[in-house]
Amino acid sequence: MTSALRIALVVGSTREGRFGPRIADWFKDFADGRGDVALDAGGAEKAATAMLDDLVWWGNALLAARRRDEGRTGAV
Repeated sequence: MTSALRIALVVGSTREGRFGPRIADWFKDFADGRGDVALDAGGAEKAATAMLDDLVWWGNALLAARRRDEGRTGAV
């Protein structure tokens, strides 16, 4: 007997109004209809979203620091 194929479904966008969750829902419905697939559609996405939110925060902080430094030196 073969074991089920294990798939972690991660939607990699945090943008408001994103389309990815619709595709993920379609894939989840498709995978749930098969007996040979074990799908994790929750935990991995939450972890990825938290990581992306952190990256956005750090990116914004770095841009703000760069703009502050450019204003201080007169660089453009």
